Amino acid sequence: MKKSPFYFIVYFAVCFVGLAALYWAITLSKTSIWEESAFAAWYRMFLYHYTHPMQYIGVVAACYALVATIWTVFMKRMRTGPKRFLEILSVILVSLVLACPLGGMLWHFHDMQAGFFPSFWQQKLLNGFSEGLLLGPILILLSIPFNIISLIVGYFATDRVNAFLLGGKEAGFESISRFSCKMFASLAVAFGALWLCCAIITAVPEREAFRQHLSVSMLVLFLISVSLAVAFARCACARDKRNRNHE
Repeated sequence: MKKSPFYFIVYFAVCFVGLAALYWAITLSKTSIWEESAFAAWYRMFLYHYTHPMQYIGVVAACYALVATIWTVFMKRMRTGPKRFLEILSVILVSLVLACPLGGMLWHFHDMQAGFFPSFWQQKLLNGFSEGLLLGPILILLSIPFNIISLIVGYFATDRVNAFLLGGKEAGFESISRFSCKMFASLAVAFGALWLCCAIITAVPEREAFRQHLSVSMLVLFLISVSLAVAFARCACARDKRNRNHE
């Protein structure tokens, strides 16, 4: 428990820096299906999350750091294979569920800063809580490719940081399994197929820009998935070779 603040700071820093770098990379390169930002937007929605993106990323990073810290503190032993994958995926998903209502409250706070400051401002913030819980997951699902890249890289980063905090490099190598190799190889095949479909499908003229952005996004995800699959495979081979040498 004494190390909890240190865990929180490490997880927060990794998540915030990673998401911020990814956001600006996608936004500036215009590889998102949303031309102005890596984030999605709802119909007739005020784009406060476009104006203050780092604040919303900070909310997600804080929720992730809190959940990951609790997970690390109460972890009795480091699992491997599918159980390890499900644990890390649960940490990420719970963090997003927790961040959605808080992000909705932040959006309503920005709305009040823009001039709409009613006398029942407490109720307005509570409305933001419920709206964020309802619309937040939809916006996350629509934020392609930011959401998919964040999930893949977030899984890998959570695995490595957790292994480092609990046991160093050896524990980190043990957490890498053939299951992870197959998972990322499957993602590479899926993204590659989607990219080919996007490249050959003839879209209507007014959706040409959308098709091009989606095609580029799928190509980037395909290359990332291939790289991660190869990296996991090499680590798994190195681990097996090391185990044979010990025997």
